[in-house]
Amino acid sequence: MGVKVRGKKAHTVSAAQVAQLVEAFYKVDFFSLSDSYDDQRIDHYNAITIALTIGERKKSIYVGHGQPDELNVLLRKVIEVSGISKYLGRS
Repeated sequence: MGVKVRGKKAHTVSAAQVAQLVEAFYKVDFFSLSDSYDDQRIDHYNAITIALTIGERKKSIYVGHGQPDELNVLLRKVIEVSGISKYLGRS
């Protein structure tokens, strides 16, 4: 994926969008997923860390390669809602 625009950016996400994202995290049972998906046989991928905190519950997942499809769907949803897609890709 890569980063084509460097630097700090700020975006606003509505309460309705946050509710949709939280629902998506629960739909994939985020808190029960592995903490890391890192297939050591692959050495040329772009990794990302996705995290969620709800109250006292916290979970972060390192996503490199070998993650389940439902986690890929969640990542695409987060990228779409957050508006960061315009900063990703090749420059």
